[in-house]
Amino acid sequence: ASKKEADDLRGRADLYTRAARLCVSSLGDREQAARLWQMVLDLDATSEDIGRPAAEALEALYPQVGAYDKLVDILRVKLEWTLSPEARAECLVRVADLEDKALGHPDKAVEYLREAFEAMPDDVRLMDRLEPIYEARGEWRNLVDVLNRRMETAVGNKRRTQLRWRIAAILEEKLNDIDESIAVVTANLDEPGGEKQALDALDRL
Repeated sequence: ASKKEADDLRGRADLYTRAARLCVSSLGDREQAARLWQMVLDLDATSEDIGRPAAEALEALYPQVGAYDKLVDILRVKLEWTLSPEARAECLVRVADLEDKALGHPDKAVEYLREAFEAMPDDVRLMDRLEPIYEARGEWRNLVDVLNRRMETAVGNKRRTQLRWRIAAILEEKLNDIDESIAVVTANLDEPGGEKQALDALDRL
């Protein structure tokens, strides 16, 4: 864009911004303020000096006026910016909560939780949320993936052994994957105290 076009864009953004702030401070009209901030965002959603302040203002305003669908849109805009894995996961969890509790879209919520887990695969809180969801939905392979992550971060032989038994049972009973179940049970041979149970299970398999 030319300098004139950029200056014109900046000028309109400043005008809408001042008007939006007045709507809140002088009139208490948050709905009109949100409309004006949205106009600022629509000018250039990706820019640091125009888009980001507008998105941050809307992130605060939309919950106040009950516009949760629009809040989701704003959080999606934030995801387009460069975010650390932690910040990205936090934003995705917020979207998941809104989709589930405010908008009544549980399937969409699960997809956002999956994406958050991809960003932060060692986050125990995400494991705690996804594990019962996958079990209730019968998504056994996804459940095994979560349990494997738990095992990799587990502290203590006893906890790792317990997780392997659960994984092995799911592989055998739900996925009919006997070979992989045997591989998981075999790993318990290396854990103190698990040898006899592992050998018995291998004999049965």
